[in-house]
Amino acid sequence: MRLFIADLSSVALTGTLIYFTKSKPSLILTDLNIHNEVNMGVINASEGEGLLSVLHGVMQNAVYPPINVAKDWGKLLKEPCGHEVHDNFLGESTTLQYMCFCAMLC
Repeated sequence: MRLFIADLSSVALTGTLIYFTKSKPSLILTDLNIHNEVNMGVINASEGEGLLSVLHGVMQNAVYPPINVAKDWGKLLKEPCGHEVHDNFLGESTTLQYMCFCAMLC
């Protein structure tokens, strides 16, 4: 594990980021289901604009669009404040603001 402390306005984080996601948090992974339940991705930021710029592009083009059109939010929409939390998460006040913040750091 490494900790980087830098002024990102003048130094871009570069390198290769390998990440794993699981779409069903409550599902227990086994050697029989892991190939169907885990997604892996690689982000190459070793050349060019740096990691934050690449992450901004991934969020804007790959993560946010499917989240925005998702219809099944599980138990969230059944909770008393669920619709408000859902709308705040998808609204400009949270996710898009985060993406804009990443873009400013690039």
